[in-house]
Amino acid sequence: MLRDRNDTTHIYDAVLAQNLATTVINDHIPAFDQLKQDILERYGEDQLNELP
Repeated sequence: MLRDRNDTTHIYDAVLAQNLATTVINDHIPAFDQLKQDILERYGEDQLNELP
């Protein structure tokens, strides 16, 4: 993720922008969804709701 961010700080190419959007949709969002699921399984919903 960090490499994608650093490589595309200033995107002036529509193809590169589309490739980044596809990567975010196909790779990054599912990774965050999995992280959320793992946290829920480990700590439970109640503890997450107590966070500020």
